Amino acid sequence: MKWQSKIIHPKRNVSQKFESLAFPTYRGSTVVFASHEVVRDGWRDNVTDYSYGAYGTPTALELGARIAELEGAKHSFIVPSGQASIALIYLSLCSAGNHVLVPSTAYGPNVEFGTRLLQQYQVEVELYDPLIGGEIQDRMRPETALVWCESPSSITMEVQDVPAIVEAAHQKNVPVALDNTYAAGVLFDAFAHGVDVSMQALTKYAAGHSDVLGAGFRGCFKRLFGCIRRAHPARSGHRVCQCPPNIQDRLELGRRNKLSHGLSTSGTSR
Repeated sequence: MKWQSKIIHPKRNVSQKFESLAFPTYRGSTVVFASHEVVRDGWRDNVTDYSYGAYGTPTALELGARIAELEGAKHSFIVPSGQASIALIYLSLCSAGNHVLVPSTAYGPNVEFGTRLLQQYQVEVELYDPLIGGEIQDRMRPETALVWCESPSSITMEVQDVPAIVEAAHQKNVPVALDNTYAAGVLFDAFAHGVDVSMQALTKYAAGHSDVLGAGFRGCFKRLFGCIRRAHPARSGHRVCQCPPNIQDRLELGRRNKLSHGLSTSGTSR
Protein backbone atom coordinates (compact mmCIF):
# COMPACT_ATOMS: atom_id res chain seq x y z
CA MET A 1 0.00 0.00 0.00
CA LYS A 2 1.34 3.42 -0.92
CA TRP A 3 1.84 6.05 1.77
CA GLN A 4 -1.04 8.13 0.34
CA SER A 5 -3.38 5.22 0.99
CA LYS A 6 -1.96 4.52 4.43
CA ILE A 7 -2.79 8.08 5.52
CA ILE A 8 -6.50 7.65 4.87
CA HIS A 9 -6.77 3.92 5.61
CA PRO A 10 -4.77 3.38 8.78
CA LYS A 11 -4.92 -0.06 10.32
CA ARG A 12 -5.26 -0.55 14.05
CA ASN A 13 -2.01 -1.82 15.47
CA VAL A 14 -2.93 -2.38 19.10
CA SER A 15 -5.31 -4.74 20.85
CA GLN A 16 -8.90 -3.48 21.30
CA LYS A 17 -9.46 -5.58 24.44
CA PHE A 18 -8.69 -2.78 26.91
CA GLU A 19 -11.33 -2.59 29.68
CA SER A 20 -11.71 0.39 31.99
CA LEU A 21 -14.09 1.34 34.80
CA ALA A 22 -14.81 4.53 32.86
CA PHE A 23 -16.89 4.17 29.70
CA PRO A 24 -14.81 5.43 26.75
CA THR A 25 -15.62 8.60 24.84
CA TYR A 26 -16.36 7.91 21.20
CA ARG A 27 -16.00 10.84 18.83
CA GLY A 28 -16.76 10.89 15.14
CA SER A 29 -19.43 11.31 12.52
CA THR A 30 -18.40 8.63 10.03
CA VAL A 31 -19.10 5.01 10.97
CA VAL A 32 -17.01 2.20 9.49
CA PHE A 33 -18.89 -0.86 8.21
CA ALA A 34 -17.46 -4.31 7.64
CA SER A 35 -18.97 -4.46 4.16
CA HIS A 36 -21.40 -2.65 1.87
CA GLU A 37 -24.00 -5.37 2.44
CA VAL A 38 -24.39 -4.52 6.15
CA VAL A 39 -24.84 -0.78 5.66
CA ARG A 40 -28.17 0.43 7.03
CA ASP A 41 -29.16 4.08 7.42
CA GLY A 42 -31.30 4.80 10.45
CA TRP A 43 -31.21 6.14 13.97
CA ARG A 44 -33.15 3.38 15.75
CA ASP A 45 -30.52 1.20 17.38
CA ASN A 46 -33.02 -1.59 17.98
CA VAL A 47 -33.49 -1.86 14.19
CA THR A 48 -30.14 -0.81 12.75
CA ASP A 49 -26.68 -0.69 14.23
CA TYR A 50 -24.62 2.49 14.30
CA SER A 51 -24.82 4.33 10.99
CA TYR A 52 -23.92 7.98 11.64
CA GLY A 53 -22.30 9.72 14.58
CA ALA A 54 -24.99 12.38 14.83
CA TYR A 55 -27.59 9.63 15.38
CA GLY A 56 -25.69 8.49 18.46
CA THR A 57 -22.39 7.00 19.53
CA PRO A 58 -21.88 4.29 22.16
CA THR A 59 -21.05 7.09 24.61
CA ALA A 60 -24.37 8.90 24.06
CA LEU A 61 -26.42 5.71 24.12
CA GLU A 62 -24.74 4.46 27.29
CA LEU A 63 -25.46 7.80 28.96
CA GLY A 64 -29.11 7.61 27.95
CA ALA A 65 -29.49 4.00 29.08
CA ARG A 66 -27.97 4.72 32.49
CA ILE A 67 -30.22 7.72 33.04
CA ALA A 68 -33.26 5.69 31.99
CA GLU A 69 -32.32 2.99 34.48
CA LEU A 70 -31.92 5.53 37.30
CA GLU A 71 -35.30 7.09 36.63
CA GLY A 72 -37.20 3.90 35.89
CA ALA A 73 -37.87 4.75 32.24
CA LYS A 74 -38.13 2.41 29.30
CA HIS A 75 -36.82 4.81 26.65
CA SER A 76 -34.43 7.74 26.82
CA PHE A 77 -33.45 10.41 24.29
CA ILE A 78 -30.27 12.45 24.66
CA VAL A 79 -30.37 15.88 23.01
CA PRO A 80 -27.96 18.84 22.83
CA SER A 81 -29.51 20.99 25.58
CA GLY A 82 -32.34 21.30 28.09
CA GLN A 83 -34.11 23.77 25.86
CA ALA A 84 -33.77 21.35 22.94
CA SER A 85 -35.48 18.75 25.08
CA ILE A 86 -38.33 21.12 25.94
CA ALA A 87 -38.77 22.13 22.31
CA LEU A 88 -38.76 18.52 21.12
CA ILE A 89 -41.55 17.62 23.55
CA TYR A 90 -43.66 20.55 22.34
CA LEU A 91 -43.03 19.84 18.66
CA SER A 92 -43.73 16.12 19.05
CA LEU A 93 -47.00 16.38 20.96
CA CYS A 94 -48.56 19.63 19.74
CA SER A 95 -49.94 20.85 16.44
CA ALA A 96 -51.86 23.84 15.10
CA GLY A 97 -55.04 24.48 17.06
CA ASN A 98 -53.82 22.81 20.24
CA HIS A 99 -53.87 24.26 23.76
CA VAL A 100 -51.08 23.72 26.31
CA LEU A 101 -50.98 24.44 30.06
CA VAL A 102 -47.65 25.60 31.53
CA PRO A 103 -46.99 26.70 35.14
CA SER A 104 -46.26 30.43 35.38
CA THR A 105 -43.10 29.63 37.37
CA ALA A 106 -41.63 27.30 34.74
CA TYR A 107 -38.15 27.72 33.31
CA GLY A 108 -38.12 31.07 31.51
CA PRO A 109 -37.13 29.85 28.03
CA ASN A 110 -39.89 27.23 28.24
CA VAL A 111 -42.46 29.95 28.87
CA GLU A 112 -40.98 32.17 26.17
CA PHE A 113 -40.87 29.36 23.61
CA GLY A 114 -44.49 28.54 24.29
CA THR A 115 -46.02 31.99 24.54
CA ARG A 116 -44.05 33.55 21.69
CA LEU A 117 -42.71 31.11 19.14
CA LEU A 118 -45.51 28.53 19.25
CA GLN A 119 -48.13 31.23 18.83
CA GLN A 120 -46.82 31.67 15.29
CA TYR A 121 -47.90 28.08 14.64
CA GLN A 122 -51.38 28.48 16.16
CA VAL A 123 -50.54 26.66 19.40
CA GLU A 124 -51.97 28.47 22.42
CA VAL A 125 -49.95 28.24 25.64
CA GLU A 126 -51.79 29.24 28.80
CA LEU A 127 -49.95 29.91 32.07
CA TYR A 128 -51.44 28.55 35.28
CA ASP A 129 -50.80 28.93 39.02
CA PRO A 130 -48.30 26.19 39.95
CA LEU A 131 -50.17 25.53 43.21
CA ILE A 132 -53.50 24.91 41.50
CA GLY A 133 -53.36 21.15 42.02
CA GLY A 134 -56.40 19.18 40.86
CA GLU A 135 -58.29 22.35 40.04
CA ILE A 136 -56.32 22.43 36.82
CA GLN A 137 -59.19 20.41 35.39
CA ASP A 138 -61.11 23.69 35.13
CA ARG A 139 -58.47 24.94 32.66
CA MET A 140 -58.75 21.90 30.40
CA ARG A 141 -60.29 22.27 26.96
CA PRO A 142 -61.20 19.77 24.25
CA GLU A 143 -58.12 20.97 22.33
CA THR A 144 -55.71 20.67 25.29
CA ALA A 145 -52.82 18.50 24.08
CA LEU A 146 -50.25 18.79 26.85
CA VAL A 147 -49.84 19.80 30.49
CA TRP A 148 -46.41 20.86 31.73
CA CYS A 149 -45.26 20.63 35.35
CA GLU A 150 -42.02 21.81 36.91
CA SER A 151 -41.52 20.88 40.53
CA PRO A 152 -39.65 22.41 42.25
CA SER A 153 -40.11 25.44 40.02
CA SER A 154 -37.15 27.32 38.57
CA ILE A 155 -35.69 29.85 41.03
CA THR A 156 -38.85 30.24 43.19
CA MET A 157 -39.04 26.53 44.12
CA GLU A 158 -42.80 26.00 44.30
CA VAL A 159 -43.62 22.32 44.81
CA GLN A 160 -46.57 21.22 42.70
CA ASP A 161 -49.16 18.58 43.52
CA VAL A 162 -48.07 16.49 40.57
CA PRO A 163 -50.26 13.43 41.30
CA ALA A 164 -53.39 15.60 41.44
CA ILE A 165 -52.47 17.35 38.19
CA VAL A 166 -51.72 14.01 36.52
CA GLU A 167 -55.05 12.56 37.64
CA ALA A 168 -56.97 15.55 36.30
CA ALA A 169 -55.08 15.47 32.99
CA HIS A 170 -55.43 11.74 32.49
CA GLN A 171 -59.19 11.95 33.01
CA LYS A 172 -59.16 14.07 29.84
CA ASN A 173 -56.62 11.74 28.16
CA VAL A 174 -54.02 14.54 28.15
CA PRO A 175 -50.32 13.64 28.67
CA VAL A 176 -48.25 15.33 31.38
CA ALA A 177 -44.63 16.38 30.85
CA LEU A 178 -42.41 17.22 33.82
CA ASP A 179 -39.26 19.30 33.92
CA ASN A 180 -37.53 17.26 36.61
CA THR A 181 -34.27 19.20 36.57
CA TYR A 182 -34.30 20.51 40.13
CA ALA A 183 -35.08 17.07 41.53
CA ALA A 184 -32.22 15.71 39.39
CA GLY A 185 -34.41 12.88 38.11
CA VAL A 186 -33.78 10.88 41.29
CA LEU A 187 -35.25 12.86 44.21
CA PHE A 188 -38.72 12.79 42.65
CA ASP A 189 -39.92 9.62 40.94
CA ALA A 190 -41.85 11.08 38.01
CA PHE A 191 -43.18 7.82 36.62
CA ALA A 192 -44.30 6.47 39.99
CA HIS A 193 -46.48 9.58 40.21
CA GLY A 194 -48.02 9.04 36.77
CA VAL A 195 -46.00 11.51 34.67
CA ASP A 196 -45.81 10.57 30.99
CA VAL A 197 -42.68 12.43 29.88
CA SER A 198 -39.84 13.50 32.18
CA MET A 199 -36.93 15.70 31.15
CA GLN A 200 -33.97 17.28 32.88
CA ALA A 201 -31.05 19.51 32.01
CA LEU A 202 -28.00 17.42 32.81
CA THR A 203 -25.99 20.57 33.45
CA LYS A 204 -27.38 20.82 36.95
CA TYR A 205 -26.88 17.56 38.83
CA ALA A 206 -25.43 15.10 36.35
CA ALA A 207 -22.62 17.44 35.28
CA GLY A 208 -22.63 20.15 37.90
CA HIS A 209 -19.59 22.11 36.74
CA SER A 210 -21.03 24.40 34.05
CA ASP A 211 -18.72 22.85 31.46
CA VAL A 212 -21.07 20.71 29.38
CA LEU A 213 -24.12 21.30 27.21
CA GLY A 214 -26.84 18.74 26.62
CA ALA A 215 -30.20 17.35 27.70
CA GLY A 216 -32.48 14.38 27.53
CA PHE A 217 -35.88 12.95 28.21
CA ARG A 218 -37.22 9.54 29.14
CA GLY A 219 -40.45 7.53 29.13
CA CYS A 220 -42.20 4.21 29.26
CA PHE A 221 -45.11 3.70 26.90
CA LYS A 222 -45.54 3.12 23.20
CA ARG A 223 -47.83 5.84 21.84
CA LEU A 224 -45.87 8.86 23.07
CA PHE A 225 -42.63 7.13 22.19
CA GLY A 226 -43.79 6.91 18.59
CA CYS A 227 -44.70 10.61 18.47
CA ILE A 228 -41.35 11.75 19.81
CA ARG A 229 -39.39 9.18 17.82
CA ARG A 230 -40.80 10.58 14.58
CA ALA A 231 -39.79 14.14 15.51
CA HIS A 232 -36.51 13.32 17.20
CA PRO A 233 -34.00 12.72 14.34
CA ALA A 234 -34.91 15.90 12.51
CA ARG A 235 -34.64 18.20 15.47
CA SER A 236 -32.13 16.99 18.01
CA GLY A 237 -29.47 14.74 16.56
CA HIS A 238 -29.10 11.72 18.85
CA ARG A 239 -30.64 8.29 18.87
CA VAL A 240 -33.02 6.70 21.34
CA CYS A 241 -31.52 4.68 24.17
CA GLN A 242 -33.29 1.77 25.82
CA CYS A 243 -33.01 0.24 29.26
CA PRO A 244 -31.63 -3.30 29.49
CA PRO A 245 -34.42 -5.86 28.84
CA ASN A 246 -34.59 -7.02 32.46
CA ILE A 247 -35.14 -3.43 33.59
CA GLN A 248 -37.85 -2.99 30.95
CA ASP A 249 -39.67 -6.11 32.12
CA ARG A 250 -39.61 -4.99 35.74
CA LEU A 251 -40.90 -1.54 34.84
CA GLU A 252 -43.66 -2.84 32.61
CA LEU A 253 -45.04 -5.05 35.37
CA GLY A 254 -45.58 -2.14 37.72
CA ARG A 255 -46.45 0.61 35.27
CA ARG A 256 -49.90 2.17 35.43
CA ASN A 257 -51.17 2.22 31.88
CA LYS A 258 -54.09 4.64 31.90
CA LEU A 259 -52.60 6.23 28.79
CA SER A 260 -50.55 4.01 26.57
CA HIS A 261 -47.58 6.34 26.63
CA GLY A 262 -44.79 7.67 28.80
CA LEU A 263 -41.35 8.98 27.95
CA SER A 264 -38.40 10.48 29.70
CA THR A 265 -35.78 12.91 28.51
CA SER A 266 -32.51 14.28 29.82
CA GLY A 267 -30.23 17.14 28.95
CA THR A 268 -26.87 18.39 29.98
CA SER A 269 -27.54 22.07 29.80
CA ARG A 270 -30.11 24.73 29.46
